[in-house]
Amino acid sequence: MELRLGVLALVALAVMAQNPPAGEAPGIFSLEKEALIGVRIAEGVRKDATVMESVAAREYIQQIGQNLAAQMPASGLTYTFELVAESEGLMHEPAVAPGGHIFVPAPLFLSVESESEFAGVLAHSVAHAAGRHSVRLVQPGPVTPPSKIPLMVVIHLRNSIVPLGYVEPLREFELEADRLAMQAMARAGYEPAALCRYATRMQGADAQDPHAPIPPRQARLANLEQALATLAPNERTSNSGEFEKIRRELRALLARTPPRPSLR
Repeated sequence: MELRLGVLALVALAVMAQNPPAGEAPGIFSLEKEALIGVRIAEGVRKDATVMESVAAREYIQQIGQNLAAQMPASGLTYTFELVAESEGLMHEPAVAPGGHIFVPAPLFLSVESESEFAGVLAHSVAHAAGRHSVRLVQPGPVTPPSKIPLMVVIHLRNSIVPLGYVEPLREFELEADRLAMQAMARAGYEPAALCRYATRMQGADAQDPHAPIPPRQARLANLEQALATLAPNERTSNSGEFEKIRRELRALLARTPPRPSLR
């Protein structure tokens, strides 16, 4: 889900980068532009997704998400967190739209083993938003030179079109998001090592594909361990009774939710 949504955002941003409003420099994105694109993409996600009707789960996600967002580098974004039934891929990661819109798939609660693992995955997604990765990907600069902006050469991967020139920057953003996530977890009182455990358990060797937009498994785990070594020890495991309650409720809701087409 995150890959498909990321590609959609990337295309929208790239079009605006090459066709800016009159009087504006090409490739320069303000928070207002990013927010406008994010609102449009988020509206499309809501039309295609099944929104989960659980007040307790939504409030729980908001509480953790806003706490983690407060620990991120200042970005000027207003973060929103929404709970949906659909997810794609083994890791069930949240989908991140430009402007701070984060869609959390309910199956994530069934694949994590603790509140800290959930916080780690959510922090990773918040870090993508805080880092404005979709904007940086198509904006000329140290990450993406102007020659890489045109969407001319693409590859087909897992039923998604990914611009070939963006593979390496996307991998770098994944590693950066992991580092920012662990720092935010530590500041918010969660156990940073939980993100290491989740990635070790869930990320398969299929990421060894040289064209995959996510880092190879060993490179990602090494990056996580290196980031963990820079943080002070934190013994909190955060497997609270509230987490288990939300998990049970969502398992029951998912069992009663009819399948819908996946986000595409």
